[in-house]
Amino acid sequence: MQTKTIFIFCAFVFLLTSPAAKEFEKISLAPGQAHEVCLLLETTNELHYAFTASDKLSFNLHYHVGAEVKFAVPEQPISAMKEVLPPPTEARTYCLMWTNKAAQTVDLSLEYQKLAGANK
Repeated sequence: MQTKTIFIFCAFVFLLTSPAAKEFEKISLAPGQAHEVCLLLETTNELHYAFTASDKLSFNLHYHVGAEVKFAVPEQPISAMKEVLPPPTEARTYCLMWTNKAAQTVDLSLEYQKLAGANK
């Protein structure tokens, strides 16, 4: 009976510490429309992300400190990117954000994954 308890505990710990699955999204952004993906990153998590768009979108990666918005990646017009955000110095929610400032609909394909990074 004790062997089963240890196995269940080990399986539970593995689920808590295993990396998150890679997420994929494909969306169409109408003119003026925005899309945002927010993830809580602990000090041991890094964020892997990549995207391609059919035209340039205004992209940024930000977080909030009270009412203030801080940019890990400043807003920029771009149609593709593949990057890794290193682990933050403190746990906080980071948001990937795309805004279509074009006059036509833009298709966006993105992927992201929260992984265990280097310990601080």
